[in-house]
Amino acid sequence: MSSSTPKLKPPTRTTKTNQKLVVFPEEPEPSIEKEKEISETIQPLHLRRVSAYCIANSIDLTKVRELLESRRKSLDIQTRRIDEVLYCPFFPGLLSYFTLLMNDNFSETDRLIPEPEFFPESKPEFKDMNGKVDEGDLFIFDYGVIVFWGLSESEERSILKELDPFCIEALPTKDIEVETLKYRYDAINTPRIFDDIITLKFNMYMVKLSISHAIAQSVKLSVFEELIDETINSTQIIPQQMAETGKVQMSRKAITKKIGQLFVMRIHVNLVSNVLDTPELFWAEPKWDPTYKASRAYLEVGQRVEVLNQRTAVISDLLEVLKDHLTSRQGEILEIIVIALIVIEIILGIIMIIIESRNPDHELTIGVEFGSRMIQVDNKQIKLQIWDTAGQESFRSITRSYYRGAAGAMLVYDITRRETFDHLQSWLEDARKYSSTDMTIMLIGNKADLESKRAVSREEGMRFAEQFGLVFTETSARTASNVEEAFSQTSRLIYDKIQSGSIDISNESHGIKIGPVNSQTLYSQANVAGKSGCC
Repeated sequence: MSSSTPKLKPPTRTTKTNQKLVVFPEEPEPSIEKEKEISETIQPLHLRRVSAYCIANSIDLTKVRELLESRRKSLDIQTRRIDEVLYCPFFPGLLSYFTLLMNDNFSETDRLIPEPEFFPESKPEFKDMNGKVDEGDLFIFDYGVIVFWGLSESEERSILKELDPFCIEALPTKDIEVETLKYRYDAINTPRIFDDIITLKFNMYMVKLSISHAIAQSVKLSVFEELIDETINSTQIIPQQMAETGKVQMSRKAITKKIGQLFVMRIHVNLVSNVLDTPELFWAEPKWDPTYKASRAYLEVGQRVEVLNQRTAVISDLLEVLKDHLTSRQGEILEIIVIALIVIEIILGIIMIIIESRNPDHELTIGVEFGSRMIQVDNKQIKLQIWDTAGQESFRSITRSYYRGAAGAMLVYDITRRETFDHLQSWLEDARKYSSTDMTIMLIGNKADLESKRAVSREEGMRFAEQFGLVFTETSARTASNVEEAFSQTSRLIYDKIQSGSIDISNESHGIKIGPVNSQTLYSQANVAGKSGCC
């Protein structure tokens, strides 16, 4: 527990400011006027404090009892565990084991509550109607409340500090709730509560326990009343924003945090609702139930619980509104993302079209592609069977097998890519190594239409062809420039070799087959393997 001063809060029950009389059962009910007369004759020395502190969400009663039982032999402490309550009688000798802070050891700002003037620190002897001395009593509730009977404020503070290590989820000082009443013994007048003064006849701990249950529930309820008030005050701007702007002026993270806070608030209210039910003690000991109910009625616990539930319903409605708003916002974000992806896809598509139009590179051959075409040479129809082989190094072992039995080959390089020209000699060596010596080889520089991007000059191509005895030309697959001429020229060179006798057409190892002769026309078939080095 912190030692700073808790803030002053308005009373949460009307009996703090309005006079109300509740008579304990089995006695005739006196009038309020008579009670006023009696209360005016009461001397301050005949009154003792009844104080209740809510200092934590819960208290470990098992460990507290172990602490008190450890002093039992020397102090003869008789503790009793009654369901959720630990009862311990108090007497001055007990304080020698507590760290008692006297008045001069802490300032006024260090007090949890202001001390009334009529409560002296040096207490006179206090007896009930049987002459039994009342030293005081402690009732420690496991839901974080301690009720003191007959102790001074300094004694209460000493015990609170001693019990602080046993608090679970201790409340900050500003959130600690305190309920203070007074009590006295009177042999003549009726046992009752009037103007926050409890009148008893006898010092019986079960009577005090019954009243303490109601007081503990009241002070616990005050914690959640304050928490509900703070929550409503901090969130009331949200519906105002929605009414004025049609949306919540909060980030997604802030909305999620607020939803979490409201949900925790609702859980706490549900938990306190269980605490505010009738304790099990009064089901087992029904004779004390009327005293408990009379005290609970005086403290207006029932009415305050109804108000608390109504306020919780308001928070629940706000929680649902925020959830719906967050879900709606997430849907809007997903729609924006989908639209953005579509726009990006369209932009990328346009970029690809522009790139393809400016860089008309055709797709590289993967492996081997087969094709055929008919051409005319000296009025003779010749059918070319063409294998377009891949120029990539990874397919080189595959393309070598197609050189065997080929009548001609076309080595093609890309005039805009220098590396394709530099690899020509390697491809030429393969072609001559795996083919017949009479195979016709033509060197072709492709993409002649991209003159501005030329990386290999025409003269370099011609010199290479002249050096290795090749036929040279440049073509454009995109514009079809010189493509037909390249096939015709290669076919004519093969045909001329047949006519001159350099190629024996009866030997099919040259890759040539003679078709049927009709009307003195020779139909020849030439098998030409076109080698693509780059494209």
